[in-house]
Amino acid sequence: WTPTGGTRFVLTDLVISVDTDQVVNLYDLSSLIRTFYLGAKGGVVLNQKSPIKSAAVSNVLKYSTTYSGLIAIAATGYEE
Repeated sequence: WTPTGGTRFVLTDLVISVDTDQVVNLYDLSSLIRTFYLGAKGGVVLNQKSPIKSAAVSNVLKYSTTYSGLIAIAATGYEE
């Protein structure tokens, strides 16, 4: 998620699903936000009571995985 210039992302909800065992890392630019250890054909749903705000304006929400395989991510929220 690349926010519009001069804004920051505010993550309110997140859905991740994978087809193989995966470790998924979620980043605010290069700072680790959270690590998920997911089993094959598994996933995670987060509905944040307290949204995750990027640490700085224009930071990008990124992810990485440790193994090859299919992954689907739906991240929702807003920019401020």
